[in-house]
Amino acid sequence: LEPDELLAGLALPHPPEGMRAGYEKLRIRDAIDFPSLGVALGLVAEGGKIVELRAATTAVHTTPDYYGDLGFGGAPLGEETFRAVAEALGGRSRPVRNLPLPPAYRKKMVVALTHRLLRRLAGESGVP
Repeated sequence: LEPDELLAGLALPHPPEGMRAGYEKLRIRDAIDFPSLGVALGLVAEGGKIVELRAATTAVHTTPDYYGDLGFGGAPLGEETFRAVAEALGGRSRPVRNLPLPPAYRKKMVVALTHRLLRRLAGESGVP
């Protein structure tokens, strides 16, 4: 913006029909601590299969990372797919050293939090 301009609003597109979204974060203390990393997922599932899966991470780099659709469309909802998605997102993450937790630990936690979040979102979609 120019010095004399003011942002008055922001229009965001609506999520796809049936999308479930969630966020998991790692922090040292539960109270008011800033996250040491966060994972956000948006999942559309139908007939026990992934239709669309979007992902983003926060506090891994100096800015949030948006990965878009992870390319698991058509994959069955279940532990094998959840592990594959979590490993794929963990493999793409490149934590920088800027927090009290080492980057290698935070990278492993991207995998763990992604897996946990997928299980929760799939359960919300009616898939055990």
